[in-house]
Amino acid sequence: MKEKAQRRYWGDGEQGEVALESYAAQTAAKRAKYEPSGDTGDTLNASDLLARSVSKVGTQNPIQDFRDMLSRRDADHVSEAIRQMCDVINKLVAESIKDMFYQKALDCVRELRRGCVVVCSI
Repeated sequence: MKEKAQRRYWGDGEQGEVALESYAAQTAAKRAKYEPSGDTGDTLNASDLLARSVSKVGTQNPIQDFRDMLSRRDADHVSEAIRQMCDVINKLVAESIKDMFYQKALDCVRELRRGCVVVCSI
């Protein structure tokens, strides 16, 4: 009678440690390439760059677009941001299937109110 072969699985083998010396032993030159040097003086982050470039309140992320337009310092976009936010709210409610975008529209109304209060208090 022929003996049935025993099945072997990936986890059944000997568990040896995998050494990745090439990744663990980075040279100082490689590290310096990826790490900031610290002597740049002025730091610039992505939110600063994006805040400057927003000129329209869209339906994808209207709250952040509205905040970015209100915080722009290069020009006065307050009245335009308020008008665009009202248009986005109307669009979200009008194009909503059942109550699909109602929560987003309500969040936009809250942010519009908060933005108007902040702008009027300045």
